[in-house]
Amino acid sequence: MANVLAPLPALAAQADRLIALGLHRAAGVTEAQVRAVAQYGPRDALLYLLHDVDRGDDLAGWSPDEALPALAQAHCSPLTLTEGIHWVLQQPEALAAICAS
Repeated sequence: MANVLAPLPALAAQADRLIALGLHRAAGVTEAQVRAVAQYGPRDALLYLLHDVDRGDDLAGWSPDEALPALAQAHCSPLTLTEGIHWVLQQPEALAAICAS
């Protein structure tokens, strides 16, 4: 996949979009929790780039203490909440694949 730089919507707009798509239910969180992240989460950035994003299916069921060393060994880092939200907003099928299993 090609790397593309795109301006990000404000966190409040992202929260509204996640809720409108029903992705908050698929992720097991409430509308209030999504809105709280938008209200208290990191401030907006003009541009953000992620590449070679991997959901980490091979780490499913691992604790953070178990997963972090494996990620570090692979020269990777976990997604932040904001990164995950941006990814799902741009590629909803990333979360849909989890919910279908």
